[in-house]
Amino acid sequence: MVETIIKEVIAASKGDFSTERHLQQLWILANLRNLQSEINVIMESIAKWYKKERDPFYQQGKEEKTLEVVKSLLLNTHHTVAEIASLVNVSEDFVRMVKKSLHS
Repeated sequence: MVETIIKEVIAASKGDFSTERHLQQLWILANLRNLQSEINVIMESIAKWYKKERDPFYQQGKEEKTLEVVKSLLLNTHHTVAEIASLVNVSEDFVRMVKKSLHS
């Protein structure tokens, strides 16, 4: 059913910009409806038009995961701020900010 919907959306769209916009709206709707397995199918099907790196939900999840990794390294290892920043690929200022929030 998801495949049929995607094909119809692509067929009804006029040009790549329109297709990308419509498929992004479809993905957001599926996400809001908690259709996780369907979202995975949708993402594979629309990879040509939709880049998850530009998606706000993806960005938020990535930032939250990065924060949790930095917290875990600060609490459970003896790495320096510079080492953690290098390991997680964030700035030393970000690591210091997280460290300060842990001690507040």
